[in-house]
Amino acid sequence: MMGSDNGAPSEKPIHRVMIRQPFYIGKYEVTPEQWQGVMVTPSAFKNCDSCPVEQVSWDDAQQLLAKLNERKTDYIIVCE
Repeated sequence: MMGSDNGAPSEKPIHRVMIRQPFYIGKYEVTPEQWQGVMVTPSAFKNCDSCPVEQVSWDDAQQLLAKLNERKTDYIIVCE
């Protein structure tokens, strides 16, 4: 189930969602350090490379995914 009856108008109503295609998902949030390895960092956390990236638009995230998919080596961003 996805959505909310108590949230913002764009979250309403609660509805059933079927995921019909496989996909990759990260175990952790993307950090500014990881993002900067692929994109220009738009994060406000200038001194925190281990904090989650924030203030990233949906379009920015789609660009990141497209660039990762072009690499053909690994779909997972790893922070060591």
